[in-house]
Amino acid sequence: MFFEGISRRISRKFAKFLFFSLLPPIFFALLSCSGGGKSYSFEFPKISPDRSELKTEREKRSLPSNPSQGELRLYIDELILGPEKPRLEPILSLNSAVEFCFLREKTLYLGLSESSVLDLPNGSDVSERFSLLERNIRENFGEIDKILLFIGGKVVND
Repeated sequence: MFFEGISRRISRKFAKFLFFSLLPPIFFALLSCSGGGKSYSFEFPKISPDRSELKTEREKRSLPSNPSQGELRLYIDELILGPEKPRLEPILSLNSAVEFCFLREKTLYLGLSESSVLDLPNGSDVSERFSLLERNIRENFGEIDKILLFIGGKVVND
């Protein structure tokens, strides 16, 4: 009886020690595996029958840290793919593709496929869509001073 009480106390202390010594490494391992990425803001047009004014709504997304293609390119790819919310629409056509994307001396050179502007919703103003694309990029990447947008190899926003 005496030894049973000591045995229980020792096993409880050992269990507490084991629990608290393993908890921090497990927590940090799970945190690093869960993406633990950076949070970005995305602004997309609302689906609306009235196209006289472009109304928008924001989404927040967490993207992986240190992606192989770079954070800027990953963000632009996600922006081109479109919203996660069903009541929002993509900024450009669903057939859009990024042909090139690089940053040189605080100027972003972004080339999009010609199909990016072909299938926009009726009544959509292409220049408003380009402005929204630029606003998204500038808001999330403040180090960019100038954005040169190319469609089919030609500058469309200079």
